[in-house]
Amino acid sequence: MLRIRLHGDLVLGPYFRVFLEGKSSISTDRNLPGGRRILDVDTADLQNVFVDLKIPFESGNGTLRFGRQELQLGRQRLVSPLNWSNTRPRMFDGFRGTVEFAEWQLDGFHTRFVRVRKYAFNGNNAGTDFSGIYLTGPPREHLAADFYWFRLDREVSVWNGASGPEDRHTLGVRLGGSLARSGINFDVEGAYQFGDHGTTDIQAFMFAGELGYAFTQVHGVPRLQLGFDWASGDQDPADGEVNTFNQLFPLGHAYFGFIDIVGRQNVMDLSGRFSFSPKRPFSIRLDGHSFGGPIPVMRFTTQVEGSSCQGILCWLAGSERKPISLFNIRSTAMSLSQPGTATFSQARSLRNRSRPEVSILDT
Repeated sequence: MLRIRLHGDLVLGPYFRVFLEGKSSISTDRNLPGGRRILDVDTADLQNVFVDLKIPFESGNGTLRFGRQELQLGRQRLVSPLNWSNTRPRMFDGFRGTVEFAEWQLDGFHTRFVRVRKYAFNGNNAGTDFSGIYLTGPPREHLAADFYWFRLDREVSVWNGASGPEDRHTLGVRLGGSLARSGINFDVEGAYQFGDHGTTDIQAFMFAGELGYAFTQVHGVPRLQLGFDWASGDQDPADGEVNTFNQLFPLGHAYFGFIDIVGRQNVMDLSGRFSFSPKRPFSIRLDGHSFGGPIPVMRFTTQVEGSSCQGILCWLAGSERKPISLFNIRSTAMSLSQPGTATFSQARSLRNRSRPEVSILDT
């Protein structure tokens, strides 16, 4: 696979800016199910085309942006340009307003999702509107906070086997930071979703937490991290509610493993990470994930071979191991990053299916 991005940035005085970026993403071969996907191929297109109008005021600055643009918010759990894929496929047509005051930033936007067409010019999807308000800043030293509201309005979507219009709101908050001079750092995020899908109500949630400790006095600064992710699902598809969390436009593999089998819905994930840098600019990282859980209000459905494990019948639905998942070499002239391996294994209760293990080698 190959991706080329070229851009021009024209700044006219202190208040006006025009930005244009083109992209070509190609794939010579992909001998896997699904062939060449929209994640792999977007032969020639415009990635970003927008105009910025800056509006200074006494206690801060404001910016109005109109046109095609990417959105990247917070830790990218819910809104990400998805740089991991070859096509970087998350583009939106619309406007965004940004206000910076004190050490806070407030963003508001109303956009229409742009659908990738592999061999034709990309156009926005008239049936998918995405809007929101995002506030981020430091309420105190060593602490960062995000508060947000998103609205996803789709003309047609499918949940629990039923098709209909979806009007879904997401309210969320994130807190992250460190304890001064202790080596302890943390990140916690929670979101609640409500709205309508056809004639049914939407009630869903997600929670994510990370707790880490860096041995700052040790050579290589080894770091240990524990993570827990929980996103709701539907126990009874016929109960008149949609309880499955909609993960919106996420950067999933950063939190659920590089194989991208599991997403932030119908899932529990207990993860661990160890990383260190024996000698700059080298770093090594090892990750492990355990998916599933006995949650009475949740039905976990794996995405491997169509197998499923429901409710308390399954404690461990699967696990992913990344013996060497990150190894970076960086210099001013060269950047080689993220060669590694990953393996996904199903729980014993699911191993009567074929192909119970999935492995990848990535560079």
